[in-house]
Amino acid sequence: MYVRTRWSAVVTVAAVAAALALAGCSTKDGAAPASSSGSGAAAGKTAPGVAGSVLGRDVVDGDVRKAIVEAGLDPAKGMTTTTRNGRKRPDAVDWLAVVSTAEAGQVLPKTGAALERAGWKPDRVEGTLLTYRKAGWSLLASCVPGGGEMPHVPEDSSMIQLYAHRLDGAEG
Repeated sequence: MYVRTRWSAVVTVAAVAAALALAGCSTKDGAAPASSSGSGAAAGKTAPGVAGSVLGRDVVDGDVRKAIVEAGLDPAKGMTTTTRNGRKRPDAVDWLAVVSTAEAGQVLPKTGAALERAGWKPDRVEGTLLTYRKAGWSLLASCVPGGGEMPHVPEDSSMIQLYAHRLDGAEG
C-alpha cells in the first residue's frame, strides 16, 4: 500500500517527537529560561574582523527571542528543549508555543521579517515552513495547525516553532 507523505507532516512529526521526548528539560513551569551571558566574556560573539565567523549560541538565542517579541509573542509563554539541567546546548536554540490559529497566520510572516532584519538570509520559504541561514547556523520557523496532524494541539490552535542549529563545516 502506498502512503503519501507531505513535507509538513514529516517536519511536524519530528518537531512533536523532539518536544515530547525532551519536554521535561525546560524550566519547572515550562517557560523558556532567561538568556544568560554564557561562559566567558566572548561567549556568543563572532571573532572581530573575521568574515564568516560562526555566531555564538547566545547571539542566535537573542535573534530568536527578538523575532518572537517583534511578532507580538511573549518568549516566556513558550518553552525550549535545548536547555537540560540548567545547561544550554551550544549547538542549538529552539522555542515553541501554541497560539490561536488566527494569531499564528500573522506571527510567522512577522517572525520571518524580524529574522531578515537581524541578518538571517532566507534559504527556503514554503507557506508555513521558512528556513534561514546566518554565519554557520540554519534556522527553521514553522507553523502547524492543531487537530489531525497535531492531535495534542487543539483544533483552533497552531504550534509555532523556531529551531536553529549550528552547521558543520563551511556551510551557511
